[in-house]
Amino acid sequence: MIKWQQLQKLRGKRGTMNKYKDNFFKLSLQNLVLLGLVIAIKLCLSSVAIGPAFFKIGLAFLGSVALGYLFGPVWGGLGGLVSSLLHLIIFGDKANVLLGTMLSAILVPMIYGFFFYNKEVKIWRVVMGHLTVTILINIMLNNYLFSLVSGVSLQVAFIQRLPKEVILPWGQMILMYFVLKGLVPIRQRMISYEKSKNRIQEMEGETN
Repeated sequence: MIKWQQLQKLRGKRGTMNKYKDNFFKLSLQNLVLLGLVIAIKLCLSSVAIGPAFFKIGLAFLGSVALGYLFGPVWGGLGGLVSSLLHLIIFGDKANVLLGTMLSAILVPMIYGFFFYNKEVKIWRVVMGHLTVTILINIMLNNYLFSLVSGVSLQVAFIQRLPKEVILPWGQMILMYFVLKGLVPIRQRMISYEKSKNRIQEMEGETN
C-alpha cells in the first residue's frame, strides 16, 4: 500500500514537471500571435524616443521588457532575435549584422524574463533587473562592440558612454514600472488560458 502511494506521488511529481516544461518551452497559437504582436510593437518603438535632446529615452527597450515579462527567458530571447533580424531586413541597419549585437538583442529579454516572468511586479525587481541589463549589456557588452566597430579604445568608449548609462536608466525604470503594471492583466489572462487548457487536457486524459 505504501509503495503504491509513493508510486502515485512520484507520477504526480513527474506530471507536474512535464507540465512546467511544456508551459516553459511550448507556446499556444494564441500566445504565438501575441508574441508576433509584441515583436511588431518593439520594431515600431525602435524609432521612437521621448524627452529633450540632452536626455532622450528610446522606447525600444520596453519591447524587450514586454517580451521577458509575458513570455519568459526562452521565448523572450527568441522574440528578441526575431526582432533584431526583422530590424535588419526592414531598416537595413548594418550594425545588426554583428553577432554581438544580436546576442545583446537575445540576452536583454532573457534577463528581464528571469526577473519578471511569473513574478509580481515590484519596484526592487524593476531596479535590479534594469541595473543588471545596464551593467552587463549596455556598459560591458555594448561598449566592447562599440570599440570594435569604431576603432576607439575600450577605455575611451567606456568614458564616453558612462554618463549616459549612469543617468538614463533611472528614467527608464519609471517607464518600465508603469508598463509592467499595465501588462499584468494581459499576463493574468495568459495564465488563466493556460490553466483552462491544462484542465481540458486532464479531463480528456481521464476519459481516455
